[in-house]
This record gives sequence, C-alpha cells and structure tokens, in this order.
Amino acid sequence: MMQWIYLAVGLAGMLLGAKWLVDGCVRLSRRFGFSEFVVSVIIIGMGTSLPELFVSLFGGARDLGGLILSTNIASNVINIWGVLGVGALISPILIMSVRKHLAELVFMSAASIVLAVFVWTGGVGRLEGVALFAILFGYLWYARVRPRIDGAPLMERSADNILVWKIIILIVIGILALYFGSDIFIDSVQKVAAMNSLDQTMAGILIVAPATATPEFLVTVIAAFKRRPEIAVGNIIGSNFMNIVLVIAAGALIVDLPVSKHVARLDIIVMLFATAMLCFDLLYWKKLTRFRGALYLVLLSLYLWASVSF
Repeated sequence: MMQWIYLAVGLAGMLLGAKWLVDGCVRLSRRFGFSEFVVSVIIIGMGTSLPELFVSLFGGARDLGGLILSTNIASNVINIWGVLGVGALISPILIMSVRKHLAELVFMSAASIVLAVFVWTGGVGRLEGVALFAILFGYLWYARVRPRIDGAPLMERSADNILVWKIIILIVIGILALYFGSDIFIDSVQKVAAMNSLDQTMAGILIVAPATATPEFLVTVIAAFKRRPEIAVGNIIGSNFMNIVLVIAAGALIVDLPVSKHVARLDIIVMLFATAMLCFDLLYWKKLTRFRGALYLVLLSLYLWASVSF
C-alpha cells in the first residue's frame, strides 16, 4: 500500500514540476516575443514530455533500458488514441489550416519510422541516440528559420511586469520538483512491478506510460473545453516527437535500450499505425469528430488488452 502512495507522491511532484516549468517557459517566451508555434509545439510539447524525460534519465541510471523504450512508445500511443480521443469527445477538433502542422507531422512521422528501424534492427544504443538527437536539432533549426520561410507572425511581447529572474526561479523550482518526483516515482515503479511480477516492458506500458501521459491529457482537455484545437493537436504532436528525439535519445546515451519481443512485435507497430492514422485524419479529413474520438478510445482499449494478453 505504501508503495502506491509513494507512486502517487512521485507522480504529483512530476505533474507540479511540469506545470511550473511549462508556465515559466510560456511566460519567458512571451516576454521575448516568440511565435505561438514555438509555445504550443516546442515549449508545451517539450514541457509535457518532461516527466518521461526524467523517468528515462533515472531509469537509465538504474539500468532500466527496457522500461524507457516501452514507456515512451506506449505513451505515444496513449497520447494519440487516448488523450486526443477524449479531447475529440469533449469537443470535435477542427484544423482550419493543416499547413501549420505539416512540418511537425513530417518530423514526428520521420522520427517514428527511424525509431522503428532501430527497434527492428537490434536496439537503441548511443549511436542511435545521437541520430535521434540529430533529428531534434534539424527540427529546431527549421523552427528558427521558419518565420523567414513562411512569414509566420510573432507573438506580441507580454505586457506583464513579472521580472525575468522570477520566471527563471519558477523554471528552476519546476525542474527540482520533476527531479525529486521522478526519483520517488521510478523507485516506486520498480517495487510495484516486483510485487506484481511485472517485467520492465509491462511496467512501462501499464503503469508508467499512462501516468506520465497525464500532463498531455490535462493540456488537451483544457484546450478542448476552451475550443483551442491548435493547442490540443500541437501539444500531442510536439510531445510525441519529443518523446522519441529527446526522451528516448537521452536514455540511449546513458544505457543501451534493449528491445523485447513485445515491443518489436506489437508496441512499435501500433505506434506507427496510430501515428499514420493521426496524420491521415489531420491531412485528409482536417478534423477529429466525436465518432473518431470514440474509435480512438476503442483502439486504445484493444491495444491495452493485447498488451496484457500476449
């Protein structure tokens, strides 16, 4: 019982840390007039991936490579079919201009395919981690020059009077909360998995992935209620992309990530299918209806059932 309490405490620390860090990053970006694209995709997407990142860093330090890989692959599936599915049920997600997300969809799809190739050819080690980081740097370079390419408007600088050093303190507090929350969380996951005879792959899919997907869920639900589809979709695209090119890449630099048969034969295939399905819905239909949201949730249920059964 106590381990579940520690698990909840660690998760709460990660969620609060992610919230404070995202708030700080958004305020800082607005103070310097970054574009809305940077806030919704890079900053929020990266911020909501921070729980997975810190779990990966601690998991790598404790030689839990299998947990890192299964957690982030399952998290990407849950983000698309679970988080966006719920968001679409709350309010249909209509994308008026797919062009805004085309580059992100291409980068996310490319990163997913590259990861799948690594998984099917033996594993994700330091060299593969460097390759994934290279995709991230390529994207960040593109994001930097994008306003000059397509004339994307910059946000107006915020008129609030919060000093920059106060924003930096908020960011630092968020990082510390994430650090200690992740330490408690990963220690509790190990003990809960041992008590229930779960290996690293199943612990990642059934415990860690749903828990660390909570920030994305909260952002998407809030965006759905406020009728902000760009933020809802941008958050998921950015988070899934960062899970691969930042989180998995960082873990691979610390420890080789072994590939279980479960990941190679089920999880990575489902992740690719979910990614392709999202791209098709956004590029062809340009919307996620309530029916589509319900279908996403059904597919997620089937995936979780298959994860336990096979």
